[in-house]
Amino acid sequence: MRPFIRTGIGTPDSREYAAAMGGRQASAGARSTRASAGDRTGTQDRSAGVAGTMSVAEQRHMLRGILGHCHHTKMKITEADHRRGGRRACIRPRACHRSPMTTTPTRRGSGPPPDAATLHDAALAHLARYATTEAGLRRVLERRVERWARIASSGGADRETVADQAAVARNLVRAVVTRLVAAAAVNDVTFAQSRSRSLTRAGRSRRAVVAHLAAKGVDSAAARAVLPEDAETELAAALVLARRRRIGPFRQDDAKEPAQRLRELAILARAGFPQDVARRALSMDHAAAEALVIQLRR
Repeated sequence: MRPFIRTGIGTPDSREYAAAMGGRQASAGARSTRASAGDRTGTQDRSAGVAGTMSVAEQRHMLRGILGHCHHTKMKITEADHRRGGRRACIRPRACHRSPMTTTPTRRGSGPPPDAATLHDAALAHLARYATTEAGLRRVLERRVERWARIASSGGADRETVADQAAVARNLVRAVVTRLVAAAAVNDVTFAQSRSRSLTRAGRSRRAVVAHLAAKGVDSAAARAVLPEDAETELAAALVLARRRRIGPFRQDDAKEPAQRLRELAILARAGFPQDVARRALSMDHAAAEALVIQLRR
């Protein structure tokens, strides 16, 4: 294949290349004047000025990339398209057509096994973004160790050696978490208080909040300690859910069929509210229910 560009901007081959890039048949002098004046308003003007602002080596490199698959137009660019100066030329040659060696992803190795410093930094980075419990932080660090072991094993390392190093790293995880708990960086009681307050304001029942805290690793005794049995708070949480589901005092119509009342009771029962609280919430006046909801969210 004979390349378009051989000597410089003023050659016939370079003029043919510039015309194919921008779809224009203007002279080389006019293109140089337009490029030096800074005329970059249109797509075709920008494309036509590319040849006047690039060296011969850069134009050759661009041409080798353009005669391939364009990532912007999603079409196959051929030499004939550039010779005709058609519309199939790429509108962003610099950003699109790069050497394939620079964009080929390389797989990273597993690296050394996680030590105490690495696990401590990972724990601090997680605590800076998320509120968590002692058990939750331990799970995060253990998953990090398991991910390293999986990559090391797939990379050809000895499985027994990897298993021994992973066991040592798991012991380091427990030591790091214990150290952060002693420094009050992780506190299950504080987490339970904050999370239970937000869940109650969102319309979750006391039973649902206790189950959520248990799933996060909070002890059941600590969860019940931060959630006293307050009937008014439970009623207000049920009203928040009733307001979101538009049932009870917040329903749109005044229909009071038995079947509809049973459906509304079932909604509150599935959310974990006791039967007496659900009946009180569904039979309340709209103004009183709205006042309790506002009081809970303060």
